[in-house]
Amino acid sequence: MNYRKLPDGKLMAPRRGRPPAVPDGYERDPGDSYVFLPKLQECDYRITEVKANGCCEKIVRFCEYHEREVSRKECVDCTIQST
Repeated sequence: MNYRKLPDGKLMAPRRGRPPAVPDGYERDPGDSYVFLPKLQECDYRITEVKANGCCEKIVRFCEYHEREVSRKECVDCTIQST
């Protein structure tokens, strides 16, 4: 499969036919079956919340180690090992 890797680490499959199977190390984006999100490792520092954002919901990740909101890509690329 010719996936396009997006700057935030997601993979996007060509929009032809049925959506492809999920590649190893990724999970299907619940909002788009042709987009795959990198799986996140378990982390004791990460708090994930779903917040109402007007008419829809937004997933917010807060890192207690860095003491700020972080993106999915920052979590995937993080080298801090929680204990």
